[in-house]
Amino acid sequence: MSPARYRWLAGWYAGAALASAAAAAETPTASAYVVVVSQATAAEPAWQAVVDALATQHQARVLVFTEAVREVLPALRTWFPRHVGFVARPEEASRAFVHEIHRLARQLDDDPYTDCFWGVVTGYDAANALRLAQHTEPLTIRKIASGTELAMEMVEAGVWYCELNQNKMVRKEPGQPAVELQAPDDTTEALVSALNDYQADLFVTSGHATERDWQIGFRYRNGYFRHADGQLFGQDTQGGGGPSTRPTRRSTCPSATA
Repeated sequence: MSPARYRWLAGWYAGAALASAAAAAETPTASAYVVVVSQATAAEPAWQAVVDALATQHQARVLVFTEAVREVLPALRTWFPRHVGFVARPEEASRAFVHEIHRLARQLDDDPYTDCFWGVVTGYDAANALRLAQHTEPLTIRKIASGTELAMEMVEAGVWYCELNQNKMVRKEPGQPAVELQAPDDTTEALVSALNDYQADLFVTSGHATERDWQIGFRYRNGYFRHADGQLFGQDTQGGGGPSTRPTRRSTCPSATA
């Protein structure tokens, strides 16, 4: 290469680098993690502590909306975060709120696909949510329990109860292949036991659900999981024409749910 050609290329690359640096200085930088919270929630010191814990741990930006979560869309489009945590009081975390987040997370660019990993950080109260926000140790999924079919080859051990076919369950012990077994007609008590005693790393729900309950069966009649006063409990189908009003067992939910 001739010296003149070399000097021209060197100058071109240097100019391009300076132009890129100038453009970066003028454009807001992307943020890997963003925390979104309503103004009403942020106004409560106990819930602001949840926001602060997430922001500190993830070096996150914080966005506050007044009336609707869609208000933060322009900023999310600018920052295009990889992760977004929506801090919400339980009375805010409604079905409509979650639906709106689903739509929001697909509108950061022009394609129809989800543009970030997101989740709602909430709890029975702010102290409960703060424990989640302050957790730093990674969770390795080795053992699962589920109310629907899962890929047992991906875990060391687990048990799942079918939501489609009554009396079907699959169990896997460490070092052994998964085997299909006979499940009870109503799996409520078995699933409560799985939460209380099985000590799974991940508990997966399915079927039908609202903010107030989990209806365990999908294609056949089964029991419910419901909550009261911060406690999660199972309610089986005993009692003739409807679910029994007698809780089978009570427990707080000690594991991750999906």
